[in-house]
Amino acid sequence: MAVQNRIDLLKQLAEVSIRGNLGLFIGAGFSKAVTSDIFKPTIALSWGELIKNVSTKFQIKYEECISTGLSYPEIASKICRQYSKLVNIPYATATMKFKEEIAASTCWYPDSEQRNIYSPLMQKIDPQWIITTNYDLIIECLLPGKCQSLSPFDKFSVAKGLIPVYHLHGVRSNPSSIIITNEDYIALFRPNEYRQIKLSTMFSEATTLLLGYGLGDVNVLTALDWASNVYQFTNQPSKVIQLLYRDKPQQDPYTVDNGITILEISDIQIILHDLCAAIESLNQKIAESDAKITGFLTRLANNEDKIINAFQNDTSFRMHFLKAMDVNYNKLVSMTTYIEKALDATYREALKPKMFSKYADYLNMILDMLVAFEFRELPPVLCELIVSAFDRVAGMVKNELGGSYAAADLWINRRAEISKDNIEILTNHAEKNNMYNLFSLLKSK
Repeated sequence: MAVQNRIDLLKQLAEVSIRGNLGLFIGAGFSKAVTSDIFKPTIALSWGELIKNVSTKFQIKYEECISTGLSYPEIASKICRQYSKLVNIPYATATMKFKEEIAASTCWYPDSEQRNIYSPLMQKIDPQWIITTNYDLIIECLLPGKCQSLSPFDKFSVAKGLIPVYHLHGVRSNPSSIIITNEDYIALFRPNEYRQIKLSTMFSEATTLLLGYGLGDVNVLTALDWASNVYQFTNQPSKVIQLLYRDKPQQDPYTVDNGITILEISDIQIILHDLCAAIESLNQKIAESDAKITGFLTRLANNEDKIINAFQNDTSFRMHFLKAMDVNYNKLVSMTTYIEKALDATYREALKPKMFSKYADYLNMILDMLVAFEFRELPPVLCELIVSAFDRVAGMVKNELGGSYAAADLWINRRAEISKDNIEILTNHAEKNNMYNLFSLLKSK
């Protein structure tokens, strides 16, 4: 996703949301925003604040456990070791008690006012999936009945119609799933570890919007690296957009060295409102376009004979017809019926005595389609129609007795208009399906 202005970026996010290809990666900043407003302080705590609170609960001096260069998982492990010695229990038991206290300390929920603000926004954005490093269940509060929680022990699969909420570091409802110590993190990097592979492929397959997350987690950074350098897809490069909090945000987005697009914000609620406004605007345009297509198809159905005749005999109408199909093949694939009937009508005329020139008219319709469309992008039903029709006429395209001189001259004059890619695909299709006449025509000079 190339760097552009803020409005264009929101439009692109709206487009992938409507297509069902937007994923949300949610961090502690989101929980803080949803559980606070201008009249009260935040309820939710950051990762470091949680660890500090638990150390106080365990009567462990947090300041003695932190050292320069130590990560939070290493600090958590250090607290657990001290606690195991303090109360004389095995380290594994101390670790489990630490996780249980983390689960108990994350029982924060948004009040009704905040739910009324954020729930409609999340439902309108309608992400394909949500991944969170948070232990809390705030997301589930905002999407009641529309999502399903998954712990790190679960496969990434939910019931149809539900949004999967994958708690990458565990979920408070299952304390044993919580990932917080250094040992927990080491396990994440085992060969073929499901969570790490799944996270990487999801980043590769969708546009990912980071909300309230600062990209400080090593396994998430690793997943992003794998998405960019291991699980690459030529037709859809990885796209990651981070909403980065700033007191005085820069207006337009920019791209950093790791390829992530940054959009600075001062308020999560405002940017979500702006994204939803972009989604509503695009949905309105889509509805208007669909109405036009429906009206167009209705007019075709009510004037079938005239449409078929015009497609056969009016080059200008035919190109307008094909251009309309090019707008959206999938929505207008039903128009293939009119093309098929126009081709069949012309071919029947060509079979009549002394009507060899009609083969040229038949071929001309096929060539117009090959010029108008990229074969690789066509729906299969239209591909099959074009190839079959082309093969049916190919044996008559020759300057000799029994052939159509007009069709042969037309082929010579228009062959160069067909793209090399289309010629290559057609040639391969003809060869593999034993279409000798078509294969010979396409290989001829």
